[in-house]
This record gives sequence, structure tokens and C-alpha cells, in this order.
Amino acid sequence: MAEGARVALARRLARSAVPHAHVAPFAVPFRFVNNTVMSIHPNLASLAEEAINEYLEIARRCIEAKKPDGGCFGFPAALLLFAVVEAIGHFCEGEAVKLDGRSQAITRKAPFRVFNHPLFGCNLGSQQLRCLEADYRNLLAHNGLIAPERLLIRVEGADLPEPFKFDGNGRWVYIEVNAFLRLVSHAWSQLGRQRIVRFVERSRSRARQSKGAGARADSAGGRHEFETATSPERRSTLAPR
Repeated sequence: MAEGARVALARRLARSAVPHAHVAPFAVPFRFVNNTVMSIHPNLASLAEEAINEYLEIARRCIEAKKPDGGCFGFPAALLLFAVVEAIGHFCEGEAVKLDGRSQAITRKAPFRVFNHPLFGCNLGSQQLRCLEADYRNLLAHNGLIAPERLLIRVEGADLPEPFKFDGNGRWVYIEVNAFLRLVSHAWSQLGRQRIVRFVERSRSRARQSKGAGARADSAGGRHEFETATSPERRSTLAPR
């Protein structure tokens, strides 16, 4: 959709929800709650910044809140924090980190390598990264679980332990959620907006390339462009996945 058409659509939707509302000419993307325009962003980088700030704020509230049994809301907090780490990994795509003793790039398929980026300052091995991704992040996101012999704990006080603890045999692991929040919040504060802007530009470039390839294939009797529109490359313009 052309820029002018997007602006016109945004204005029509906003005025249908809020009579006499004035919508700025950059009114994409935006969202509604209770028929009220909540936020209008000049670009996707601005939207990402607000979304991640909200993730971190809700994660903090989950950790600080106490349930009747004395625990905190550790599972949603951990999931939100892993979502932020993954987003930062995509924002840092192509940057090199030290992993298993050699320099390796952060890639779209391996965003959690960003744990070893100076932003986070960890020194995790590839097996430990796979554990965090598979046993925590993936299970929390898709099944509402963490793997057996995996723990979430909360330690209160100024002297927090390391966010991750692995035993020597790689069997049990714990994540201390307060330290995890501090680690991720610090990395986010040091990220810099330009990395997000570059990520958006990369995503748009891939979307254009994917759309062009789909159109060529369709004209030659190949796959329909709908398949391109739902491909991982196309989806990457909507979310850091």
C-alpha cells in the first residue's frame, strides 16, 4: 500500500473510533484499545522501542509481584525476557561474538548467540545456548512448560547471583529472574537505536526480494505469491523472528 493510502486509511480508522481526531501524516503503525488511539509511531523502529520497553516493564512487575504462596510470576517474566533477548539478537545480526573458542556471527537462525555479545557480556558455550533456547524459551512460548531439571528462582537483595547456573554435567540449570532482568535491561539500554533502524531496513530489503522472487515464480507458473507473503522472510518485517 502506498504511503498516501496508508495515511488515508489511518485517518479514516482513527476518526471512526475517535470523532474529530487529528492524525499526524506519519500515522502508521498504530493500535486501538477501547476505541481509542493509544500510540502512533513514525516508523517501525519507534514501535519496537515502545514494545520492548513494555516487555521489560511487565517482566519487572511480574518479578516484583508476590503470589499468595510467596512466589513471583516467574514464567511470564522469563518468556518476556527471552523475547527481548531474541529481538536484540536480530538487531545485532551479522555482528561477531566469541563462541566455543572461535569468532562466529549472530545470525537469523542463531539470535541467542547475542548472549556472548559485549552488550550482555556472557561467556556461554553452544550447548548452554541450546539449553536456554530449547528448554526454556521454546517450551515457555509453545507449551507453557520448562524442561525437567530446569528451575526458575528469585533471589532478593543487592547481591544477586549470576543469571544462569549450569552444573558440571549439563543436567540441571537454573535462571535467577532478578539477575536475568538486570542483564537484559542493561543490554537494551546499551543497544543504540541505529541497530534497530538497520534491522528494519534489512527486513524491508528481504521482503522486497522475496516478493520479487514470488512474482517471477508466479508468472512462470510456479508458486503463488501468497506463499511468499507467508514465508519467514516476509514475516520478518512484522516481528523479530
